[in-house]
Amino acid sequence: MFRLVFVSLIFLISCRSNVEVDLNNSLYLSKNNSVNANLVDNVSLELGDIVTLYSVTKKNNSYTNIPVKWSLLENIGELTVKNAGYYAEFKATVLGQGYIQIEDNGKVKKITIDVVPISDTSAPITTNITELQIIKDTESVLTLNYTDADSDLAQSCTLTNLSNIVESTTCFCDVAGVCTVGVTGTTNYTGSASFDFEVSANGKTSNVSNVSLAVVIDCPSEYIPVFGNTTLGTTDFCVMKYEAKDDGGGNAISSESQTPWVNNTADDAYGLCDAITDGSFSSGEFALISNPEWMTIARDIENNALNWSSGVVGTGCVFNGNYGTDDTCGYDGVDPEFGSGRNTKARLFLSTYSPIWDFSGNVWESVDWVAGDGVFTRSPTNANNSWMQVTTLSGSITANDLGPFGSYNSSNAMGKWFGSYDTARGYTVRGGDYDDIASGPGTGIYSMALNNEISTMASYIGFRCVYRP
Repeated sequence: MFRLVFVSLIFLISCRSNVEVDLNNSLYLSKNNSVNANLVDNVSLELGDIVTLYSVTKKNNSYTNIPVKWSLLENIGELTVKNAGYYAEFKATVLGQGYIQIEDNGKVKKITIDVVPISDTSAPITTNITELQIIKDTESVLTLNYTDADSDLAQSCTLTNLSNIVESTTCFCDVAGVCTVGVTGTTNYTGSASFDFEVSANGKTSNVSNVSLAVVIDCPSEYIPVFGNTTLGTTDFCVMKYEAKDDGGGNAISSESQTPWVNNTADDAYGLCDAITDGSFSSGEFALISNPEWMTIARDIENNALNWSSGVVGTGCVFNGNYGTDDTCGYDGVDPEFGSGRNTKARLFLSTYSPIWDFSGNVWESVDWVAGDGVFTRSPTNANNSWMQVTTLSGSITANDLGPFGSYNSSNAMGKWFGSYDTARGYTVRGGDYDDIASGPGTGIYSMALNNEISTMASYIGFRCVYRP
């Protein structure tokens, strides 16, 4: 580790009748070419220090740099002569004692240089660790990061202020200075958790830093965890990270690499989700996303500042992804979009720290109105058959069936909704599609249409599945 020391050594030749005289007893140490420089004959440097050495002479009561010949006696560092000998830089690279000598017209001055080990004056520094997920009732081993200016290795670590978490394996630092700890959420708990930690190295203790966690349920591959919402009547569940895709064999999967699976009726989508099997998750059920689950995700997204164009909840708009025009809220992409390297306006974040793609925009998604009743359930068909703000209720549709927790509408890119008086309809889709700016209603996490028929299928309607433990 090299440290730059802002100190200069001044070689000063006294003045007699405007002629340069003997350099002996004229060495000065100064931060600059000050006339108030203090006389020194010995300089002590720590390993890695760099100093600049100046030679000056005094003429007519003023100081002027002069060129001299520089020599390094003993191998204790690197001497680099600058500006034809007017000054030089010395870097201390070897412990021990040596000398630097300057010479001018046969006049010689030698000073002693002592190179000593770097003093250990700094404590290790830890930093906050954020947005980590750990699985419910399962131990996770975390590495606690730190730095140390003196390259000291941490020898111990300590946890304090544990919240909704237990230290299931005591914090330990190995011989390489790597500090790890095993943590587990409190029994049967999901939600936010945290703890503080500090490390000690060479007898010095670090600052205190925080680790913030989300304790979540275990989910199938490419599904993400969602915290339940008691107001909406949901418990923790998993949802496809991406809109459902066809794996090529007629199986619904969550994948970024295929185009969304469209041209299915809502009943078809219900059956495709119900048919999913995974031996590691056989104790629960796969199903088409229900309206309460949709609302649970939407309310979570609404309350996360990462999803707002301004970075502040309630100011600006929630990102809508691919919806037919390039603006602050969304963009005009492929119809529909898929694959890697996507525009990040198509990505929204949950409080579990998980990303979900195309939840608003790209393609509409079929929704089962009721969760867990074993059949596909249509929505009520007693609402106005017109486009309305998501803050406007009609028929038997309630605020918890439809809209945001805050007072937001389409001006915040929340979308609009369309009801139906036709009792043969009520096959629900949500989210909006890639051309909904041009066609009128706009997309949004709360966009909803209740006027589809049982036979409705289209190239702009897809679906998304959930897993319920």
